Order: sequence, then structure tokens, then C-alpha cells
Amino acid sequence: MRSICLGVRLPETLHELLTVDIEGWKKEVAGVKESWTKFGDRIPAELTAKLTEITEALNK
Repeated sequence: MRSICLGVRLPETLHELLTVDIEGWKKEVAGVKESWTKFGDRIPAELTAKLTEITEALNK
């Protein structure tokens, strides 16, 4: 897991709260994309743009 606390020393509990499970979220995004395939081009552009934005952030 990758921490979003930017190197600041934090108590363990706070560190755990601010930790993002990048791989877990990548799996979630993949699941969302897969579930959207049945809707074809009827998914609003704003939603697909947001999913792309999230994907790009997870890959940084």
C-alpha cells in the first residue's frame, strides 16, 4: 500500500487511515469498467471522464 501522508511522521492509527490501497482500487475501477460495458455508449461522458481521472491518479 502507498501512503498519501507525503513523508510526514504520523501516529500509526492516523497513518493507517490515510493509507490508500492502490491495487485494491485498481481492481475496483476494473470492475466498474467491466460492469459499464453492458451500457455501451449510454454512460454519461462525465462519468467516463471521472473514471479515467481516477485511473490516471492510481497509476502515478
